[in-house]
Amino acid sequence: MESVVETDGGGGSTLTPTTINTPRKRKRHSKHCHDLYSVQTRSSGPPKSHHDPHYHQHPLLPSATQTTNTFTPPTMSTEKPSQVLNLPIYKVLQQITNQVRNEAPELRITMKPWARDTDTTWTSLLAEVIEALKPSDKKTMIFPEQRKLEDRPEAFREQLFPPGADLTKTSATGGLPIRTSFPAHIDLPERTPRTPEAQERLRKRAKEEMMTFGHLDPFVITNTATMYDGVIPLISGSLRLGGIDAPKLTGQELYAAGSEIKLDRTDMMWDTGSYGCIITRDILPRGFAEYLDTPENDPYRDETGAVVQVDGYVALTNTGFKFQEVIFRVVPPSRVPNSRSGVILGQRGFIDRMVHTATPRAILQRRGEEIGDDEWGVITISEYVDMDDVLHDPE
Repeated sequence: MESVVETDGGGGSTLTPTTINTPRKRKRHSKHCHDLYSVQTRSSGPPKSHHDPHYHQHPLLPSATQTTNTFTPPTMSTEKPSQVLNLPIYKVLQQITNQVRNEAPELRITMKPWARDTDTTWTSLLAEVIEALKPSDKKTMIFPEQRKLEDRPEAFREQLFPPGADLTKTSATGGLPIRTSFPAHIDLPERTPRTPEAQERLRKRAKEEMMTFGHLDPFVITNTATMYDGVIPLISGSLRLGGIDAPKLTGQELYAAGSEIKLDRTDMMWDTGSYGCIITRDILPRGFAEYLDTPENDPYRDETGAVVQVDGYVALTNTGFKFQEVIFRVVPPSRVPNSRSGVILGQRGFIDRMVHTATPRAILQRRGEEIGDDEWGVITISEYVDMDDVLHDPE
C-alpha cells in the first residue's frame, strides 16, 4: 500500500504590471520615462483606484493620471511549485522513527501487553503513540527515496560499471578467495552450557538486533551490477547455527531436534558495507528453516526474517579465527543485492569487534609480492573483542 505525501512549497508574491508602480533601479534615469511595476499579492486584474482600500500610492511617484510613459515588465512569480512525494507508508514511518530515536530516545509509552486476541490495530496503536509524542512534538521533513543507480545520469553509471557489464546477471560468484594457509573447514567444539546471565545477554542482543536493524536493508548502498565480480573477498569456514532459545541439549541431540545445524562454506562474503552478518534462508536445511518458524522462535522473527546465534571458524590469512554467539540474520535472497545466496560476514557483532587489515591484490603486486589472479588478497586481524567484552590476540 502506498500513500501520497504532499509538501507545499509555500505561498509567494506575484509581480504583476499595473499603472502605479515602484521604480526599478537603473544606472541612468530618464525624466520622460519611468520603469515601473508593483507587487500584488492576489490575482492580477485591472488597475486599482485610489478608493480601493488595498491601493497604496508610492509617495515619490506621480499619480496614475500623470503617468504618460510606463514600462511593463514580464510577469514574474516567486511562488514555488508544490512538490509531491509518492512514498510507501512504511518509508514515512521509518524516517519519523529514526528522527525520534536520534532526538528523543528517552520518550516511552505505556500500553497493554500484546496478545493475538486483542482488538489492537495499526491505527489504534499509532493513535496512542501520537498522544505520547504530542508533548515533545517537533517540526520535521520527509525526504524522497534515493534514486536507484539505473535512474542516475549515464555519465555517473559509466564511472561505476565496466564496459559491457551485464546488469541482469545473477551469478553467485561475485568475488575471489583470500590467501590463507589454514584449513577451509574444521570440526567445531561443542557449545559449552551457558549461565542464566549469559543466556539473558544473548536474548537481549538478539532482540536489539531485531529492533535496531530489522527494518533496514542489509547493505548501506544497494548495487545490483556485476562490478562486484572479482572485487569482494571470499572467506572459507564452518558455522554452527542455533536458535536463541534452543533446547538445552548437546551434540547430536541438538542436530536431531532440528534446532542446530552446521554449515561448511567456501564463499562467505567479507563485506564491510553490510550492517551485520547475513545468511540467506535458501541454503538452510529444510528442518532448521521450519524450526525458525515455530512458536518457540516467535520473539526472534519478524516479517523480514529471523535471527540466530552462530559459533564459527573462518580461515583468515594469519589465523584460523574462532568466534562464539554472534547474531546472524536469516533473510530471503531477495533482500540481498543480486539475489545472492550464501553467507555475508558484516559489521555488527563481527567486523566491528576486531582490528583487521585488508590488503588487495593490486597493493601486494605493487610491493613485489607474488599473488595469483585467482586470489583477492590478504585479510589479517591483530586484536578482537569477544561477546564478554574481553580483548584477545588471535591464536
